[in-house]
Parts: sequence; structure tokens; C-alpha cells
Amino acid sequence: MLGPVYVPTVEALVDRRPLPHSDQGRAGAVRSALRRAWHAPELRQAVLLVVGLRVALGVVAWLAARGHGLPPDADRSLVVSPGSPLWPLVAPWQRFDALIYQHIAVDGYRHGAAAVGFFPLYPLLMHAGGVVLGGAYALAGLLLNTGLLVAALAVVHRLVAADVDEVTARRTVLYTALAPTAFFFFAPYSESLFLLLAAGTFLAARRGRFVTAGAVGALVTLSRPQGILLLAPLAVEVARDLAARHRAGEQPLRRAHLALLLPPLALVGFYLYATRVVGASPLAAEGYWGGHYVWPWRPLLDSLDIALRQGYSGEILNPIALLLLAAAAVAMWRRLPLSYLAYTVTAMLPMLFRENGGGHPMQSADRFALVVFPAFAVLAMVGRRHPRLHLGLLLLFPLLMAKLLTYYVQGSFVG
Repeated sequence: MLGPVYVPTVEALVDRRPLPHSDQGRAGAVRSALRRAWHAPELRQAVLLVVGLRVALGVVAWLAARGHGLPPDADRSLVVSPGSPLWPLVAPWQRFDALIYQHIAVDGYRHGAAAVGFFPLYPLLMHAGGVVLGGAYALAGLLLNTGLLVAALAVVHRLVAADVDEVTARRTVLYTALAPTAFFFFAPYSESLFLLLAAGTFLAARRGRFVTAGAVGALVTLSRPQGILLLAPLAVEVARDLAARHRAGEQPLRRAHLALLLPPLALVGFYLYATRVVGASPLAAEGYWGGHYVWPWRPLLDSLDIALRQGYSGEILNPIALLLLAAAAVAMWRRLPLSYLAYTVTAMLPMLFRENGGGHPMQSADRFALVVFPAFAVLAMVGRRHPRLHLGLLLLFPLLMAKLLTYYVQGSFVG
């Protein structure tokens, strides 16, 4: 049975008691709330990690960008001008998918089939931030992801601490933030948003709050196509609740369980919008980007062939990510809740059954693995038993991340 679980970034900052009428009383209440939030260990760890990495990775990205032009396919109309004071902060991150999200944030889905493969929630938030910042949409994406990542890591910490223990939770957050491709959490991509919403879905479902879990799950679905796969862990938690209510002699099915329908309804809603308003469905975007469905062994074998026989070393990260997820899935059996296993297994399905064109069969597998926090929880459990492995990861991960970020900024690593 789970103990009391809360999200400190919400409950610690929002005092339910009426605020005093005087300005001084209100200011004191706000300061008190901020102090309580800061003393929450999960939030303090998340803030220190994210702020430290934001500064360090910003320096690496700036150094990598100096003297290097944009990737050949980059839309130069969106990139911050070299003469702008924002250039060192913003321009190095404007690469690949970041520019597509920026396009949608600025213009909506005017680019038809090419754009509707990128789901609307993240560019909608970027658009709102850009309006607040006077049209600085790229800067809004960076600031947005910084805040989203702090909240995501705090929620992951609280979730794993409740289901495992505090030490494992701290290390799960640490490994997630320092993973070799974790710089995508800081780029204007949807990774930070997806991690926050996925962990939030788990947090609500594990507490039996299925209406909240279904609503947050619908938001996950609107942030990325893989969001619909959270139906699997949600179904596991509903089944667990049904069994518990049956054993207690209560009516097993309750109306809250119907919230399981919210994620597929959100997906259908976006498909209808894209088809009728934009004139292209997300399925059409698969063909535009060269995506197609194959037998499950094809992407892995083709990716290994490109990496080992054709000499493209960057491709090796994708099969490694898949194999590590598979190993984590085996290791978490009977060690973590069954919904964690369901999430990990379903997260692997697009890597197994979908292949990209353009010579990168498993493109983005190394990035998609970032949000599978149960795998990092398993790694944290292993690292706890093997201190040398823990120390080695803390040394190796940041070096690999800096190297891959350099390749990303210089246009040779898509992720």
C-alpha cells in the first residue's frame, strides 16, 4: 500500500489557508510557502540539477556552435541572428525537431503533412510563452523546458520514493538527468513535457485517482504519438484496483475507471482536427518522414548493420538503448510494480516495429528511452549495490552527453 504521496511543486507552493489581508501578511505567506517548497528534498535536488546542467550545457552548446554553420536543412528564417544578444543562449539549440516545433508555435499547422506528425501540446505551450516574451518563441521553449524538467524530476522522485525507497528515487533522478542524450530535455523538444505528464499519470493512477490519471494521460497523448501507449500501465492499475475492490467485497467497477477512455478520445480528437482542418492526418506524416512498419527484428538488425558495417558510429546508440530497455524490463520483474513493466515494454514497441528512412532505421530510440523512468529506477537499484558502477556512471554520463551535444549542435547527431 502506498503511503501519502504529494507533488511538492503544487501543494508546497499553494497554501490552502486564506491569506492575510495585508500586503505584508501576503508576502510573509508567500515566503513561507517558498521555504517549504525549497526544503522538499525532491524539489531542491531537481532545481540544483536542472540549473547546473542548464548552465553547463549552455556553455558546451555555445562553444560547439562557434565557427560552425547551421545544418543544411535548417530554416534560417527562424534562427536567432548572430548579432542578437540572445544568440549565445538560444541559437545553438535551434536544430532539427526544435525548429519544427518552433514553426508550429509560430504558424500553426500550415505545413500540412510534414508538421502534423508533431503533436500540438508542446508547440501550444511554446506559443503561449512566446506571446508573453514578445515573440521570442525559441527562448520560450528553453525556459519552458527548464521549468518542466524541474517539475518532472520532482514527480519522478516522489513516485519512485513511494514505490521503492528514497535512495533509489534520488539516484533515478540523477541518472535520468545525466543520461548521455539527456540534453534533449533542455532543447526545445517535447521530452521534458512528456516525462512530466507520464510520471504524473503514474502518480495519480498509483494513488487510485483515475479521473486525474486519465486526464493527464490525455495530455500525454497530445504531446507525442507514443503517449497513447500509457494506456497499458493505466489498464494495469485499473485492473489492480478492480481486484482490490473485489477482495474487499465492494462493487469492483466504478465510474472513475471510465477515465481510461480519455487518452484514446484525445488521440481521435487530434486526428479529426488534423484531417478536417489541416487536411493531413498524422499517419500521412509517417510517409513524409520515411517511417514504415516492419517485422520487429528488422530495425535492430538494420541499425546494427549501419553502425558496424557501414561505419556510422552514432547509429549504435539506438540498438544499445533498445537492448538496455529490454534488460531493464527483465530486471524489474517482481522488483517494481507491474505497471512500470507495462510502460517499459510498450515504450519499446515503436523501436521494434517502426523503421525510419534516410539511413537511420532506429532514429530517436536513444531519445525516446529518456522518458522511460522505470529503466532508470532499475539502473539506480543496480548502482546502489555496486558503488563502483555508480561512480563510473557519474563520470561517464556527463562526458558522453557533452560529446553528443557537440555533435547535435554541429548537425551530425539528430537523436
